[in-house]
Parts: sequence; C-alpha cells; structure tokens
Amino acid sequence: MKKNVLVTFVFLLISLSSFSQQFALTPEGLRDAADTSKDFLVIPVDGKSASDLYTVSKRYINEKMKNPKFAIKADSDGEYLRYSLYVPTIFSFTKMLVSLKVNANYQIEMRFRDGRIRYNIAGLDLAFEEGGNEFYIAASKMKGWAIFDNNGKLLMKNEKQKLEDYFNNEVKMYVDFINSDGGNVNDNW
Repeated sequence: MKKNVLVTFVFLLISLSSFSQQFALTPEGLRDAADTSKDFLVIPVDGKSASDLYTVSKRYINEKMKNPKFAIKADSDGEYLRYSLYVPTIFSFTKMLVSLKVNANYQIEMRFRDGRIRYNIAGLDLAFEEGGNEFYIAASKMKGWAIFDNNGKLLMKNEKQKLEDYFNNEVKMYVDFINSDGGNVNDNW
C-alpha cells in the first residue's frame, strides 16, 4: 500500500513538473510565473539544435495559421521568428446583465539556441469586440476597463485567469508539437 502511494506521489510530481513553463499576468503584462522579472519563457528541449527547433517551429506556424506568409512578421533563418495573431473573443464577461467580448492582437517572438527556445508574447492589445474602448491590463478606473488598477490591485480575477489559461494553453500546445517532433508526417501512408 505504501509503495502505491509513493509511486502515485512521484508520478504526480513528475507530471506537474514536466510542464513548468507558464505565464502569469501582472500589471506589467505577461511574465514568467517562476520569475516575474522576465517577460519571456525559456523552453528547454533536450537533444535538438537551434536549427532543428527553428524548423519545427516554422512548421508549427505553417500548420496553425490560415495564412502563414501574412502572419510571419520577421524571419531570421535558424535564429528568430516573429508572427502575429488575432483572436476574436479571447474572453468574455458579463457586467450589469450585458455580455462583453474582448478580442486580442499580439505577436509571438521565438529565439532559438541549441536545446532551448526563448518564447515571448509581445504587443498584446485587447479591445472590445463591439468597438469603442480598449481593454487594459492595467489602468486607472477613469481610463476604462482594466484587470489591474494603476496601483497593481487586481480588479478582475476571472478575466486574469482566462488570459493566463489561454496563453498557457498556447504554450503547452506549442511544446507538445515540438516534443512530438513537430508532427512529423508519416511517409508510409
């Protein structure tokens, strides 16, 4: 019985630590949850060169995007990729019986070194789907809707969690793609 509990505990620790690269939303934007002084994640990938990581990342963009040539904003062969995304209704919330939808525009920057990827969310812009006002990560109450006020006080806990969940899920899908050898096509079909 004790062995089963110990094995279960060890398995739980391994599974929790296997995906430790996560973003946390702060008043300054998305930060590494383990070190909020960093606005990027370092994703370790054992046994792959920078060139391999670049190639599989480019394949990921090509498979994920409807128009990858339009989405890719910068491409330094083997070293750096930057692409932009638009997400309609990244989250929604209800205030005074009115459902409000928030869209997002952002860019993902990736830099490659042997065995690791630097992954950064840059230029995150949030706006209401209905038009008009922007939605802010941090702002004064006089400026409009914001997740944090200017002093860093959390105003919208659920919306903060929704953004973190969205971006952490995006990172997880990317890491899963990288670890599966980039969805290598089985040529024996």
